[in-house]
Amino acid sequence: MTKYFGGKHLVSATGGEGDTTLITLNRQSRRAKERFLLVNILLTPELCDIYWFGIVSKGNLNNRLSTMGNPTAARRTRQLLEEVLPDEIDDLAGKVYNRLSSHAKRETLN
Repeated sequence: MTKYFGGKHLVSATGGEGDTTLITLNRQSRRAKERFLLVNILLTPELCDIYWFGIVSKGNLNNRLSTMGNPTAARRTRQLLEEVLPDEIDDLAGKVYNRLSSHAKRETLN
């Protein structure tokens, strides 16, 4: 894998289960970090510099979620939020934004 590091900025890897795989991922993670590359090792947060996140969108409301390396949990959480957040959440988000904006303007004037 090291021969593929040239000209790269990010290494994203995964492996099977077992000690041999973990030793290999540890070694590759260390080699990548020695070359100042960002590292993401699926399901191994202790080897990660960065994490991928899921996005839940309802209208103008966008939420990002991360489970620190568990894509199955992220996907299920995203699906759950998409189901339970009402479509009207966009109206509520707009009202909250307007309220916060008017409050910030008043604070600026004072």
